[in-house]
Amino acid sequence: MKNTYRILLLVISMVGGAGENLRAGDTEKIESIQVEIKSLEQICSEIKPLLIETGHKVVRLRMSDCLQRALANNLDVRVGEYEPAIRAEDVISAEAAFDTVLFASGQFDLTDRANIDSTYFERTIVTDSGTQVQRVATTPFDNIHDYNYVLGLRKLLPTGGTVQVAEQLRRYRDLNNQDLYYRNPFYEFGLQLQLRHPLLRDFGIDVNRASIQASRNNYQVSRQQLHQLLIRVAAEVESNYWNLYAARQRVKIVQILVNSAQSSLKRIQQRQGYDGESLNIERTQAVIERARANLVISQNIVMQRQELLLQSLNDPNLALDYKWEIIPTDRPSQEFFELDYEKAVQVAGESRPEIIAQRHRLDTAGIAEMVAENQRLPRLDLLYSQEITGAGDQYHSSWDQQWRNETTNYLIGLSFEYPLRNRAQDAAYHRAQKQRQQEDLSLQNIREQVLTDLNNAVHNLKYRFKEISVREQAAQAEQNVLLTHLAIEESGRQDSMRPEFLNLKLNSDERLANARIEAVQTLIEYNLAIMNVQRAQGILLRYNEIDFDKIP
Repeated sequence: MKNTYRILLLVISMVGGAGENLRAGDTEKIESIQVEIKSLEQICSEIKPLLIETGHKVVRLRMSDCLQRALANNLDVRVGEYEPAIRAEDVISAEAAFDTVLFASGQFDLTDRANIDSTYFERTIVTDSGTQVQRVATTPFDNIHDYNYVLGLRKLLPTGGTVQVAEQLRRYRDLNNQDLYYRNPFYEFGLQLQLRHPLLRDFGIDVNRASIQASRNNYQVSRQQLHQLLIRVAAEVESNYWNLYAARQRVKIVQILVNSAQSSLKRIQQRQGYDGESLNIERTQAVIERARANLVISQNIVMQRQELLLQSLNDPNLALDYKWEIIPTDRPSQEFFELDYEKAVQVAGESRPEIIAQRHRLDTAGIAEMVAENQRLPRLDLLYSQEITGAGDQYHSSWDQQWRNETTNYLIGLSFEYPLRNRAQDAAYHRAQKQRQQEDLSLQNIREQVLTDLNNAVHNLKYRFKEISVREQAAQAEQNVLLTHLAIEESGRQDSMRPEFLNLKLNSDERLANARIEAVQTLIEYNLAIMNVQRAQGILLRYNEIDFDKIP
């Protein structure tokens, strides 16, 4: 929007005795002069390339575009995304301890050696004269083939016990003393059920699933660390975006200052033969060169801010080795941001990733303390075994006998163990107890840090909003002063070429530029303060309509 000012005699008379040089008829002439100048709002609303002359490719981006590109391509995010995936595998590994195990073994034992001496066995034979007992000497050599096969299942129970079911087959044969044994070869099947269950140490579902819960906590910690990383990247992108916006507005404002100084120089040169002074020309040229230097600096700042934004995006479609001109198309908000402090404190306590992660660490420390306390107990295990066997000189006969359940063996017992001083277990328990207390204090410390962070963000938001109107009023006041000087300059009066008036006008140009830069920067700081309040509450992603739970 352009401001139009009609210059009144009263205003003109306030500048260095301007009324002294008024000639007859000047009043009517000066009153009709109108001066137009772009407002800050109009300057900021212009979205056009600034670096087109350097061959840069223009890309217009919204804030939401930048956030989506960063979450999809930022290298820090892509590296951080692996940690929850790794920790998820740890959970599966911990749960796998309760998987059923299939085991099998096969063993062949060949014995072929000499004995110390030979023995004999007796047998009854039938002769023509009747029956008689005959001693048969055995060979002093052993040649035995012994086969053993086992196939079974083993499982760790959630309560800590181990149960095992196995089928065993044995084939025994003595090649040298075939008549010594009733069954040679000898087959034996055995169906075994074994149970070993702790009654004190290592007993209980919580104790035996402690590693699973600890792994799940570590997984949640890694997810909250990723959440914290995403918030940091989003805040970095938003900060770089608005800083680039501010840097581009600064270029526009400084360019206007250069143009204004050049216009003044041209006017002085045109009137040099009439009432212009060479000193005025030199002073104006000094202002021009100083403004040009500021323009170069401002353009350099634009390039630096742009590189920071591109680096935070890591978008392969916006490669760093290409010449770009990024134009932010979003406008910073000037609306008052309503904030319920009590609700913000509650939200921060529930949503800040640091607090959530520390709660999981505290839970893990509590689990470790519980397990360590259990390990201080004596070891008392219940032992139970049952075996159904079947034997015969043939494979199928021994198998059939086993399933007829004719021969069954049982074993039941207790196993006890306890270190007399138990120092290792006591030390482990006290260490776990102290670590749990340490994690509890860390949680309190993090809460205090979060509250301090939130308070600072809220205070900054409050005072930045108040500063906006002050900066805008200051810029408007400087603009009014400049408009007055421009109107006097447009009047063509002789006193407008005096050095003191020229100094006032040039200084007014520079003050207006500085006031506008400060106003833009304050507006940017206010928008960053809004972002910082959301970050301090841990809901920056939600504020930007990004669902963390839906991120792969």
